[in-house]
Amino acid sequence: MRSMLIIEGSTIVARLFAEMFERRGWEVVVCDDRASAFDRLGGGALYDAILLSHTVPGTNGLQLIGLIRALEHLRTAAVVMITGAKEVKEDALAAGADAVLSKPVNPNALIWIVEKHTG
Repeated sequence: MRSMLIIEGSTIVARLFAEMFERRGWEVVVCDDRASAFDRLGGGALYDAILLSHTVPGTNGLQLIGLIRALEHLRTAAVVMITGAKEVKEDALAAGADAVLSKPVNPNALIWIVEKHTG
């Protein structure tokens, strides 16, 4: 079973994303702030994909991408950022994101991009 970590400040949005992927057979874990994200990322669990928002209470998606790419056990995880701030796209890709999608997100596009990067 493929696994995903969703780091999203809005619990409603996180739950919607989680349900989309759970229906497709993914095991999904959700974090909604810096502390819970750092706990999950540093805990040693392997994730096939990490879906994160640019806006996360206590941090931001760019900092999280840097942390993810610095952790040996997560270097191969697909990282997809979702943001309403178009100006961060290049920075997110430079930091190591595999893809950046703009809000509002087309659910089919999100599923396609995650599956493309998790093979």
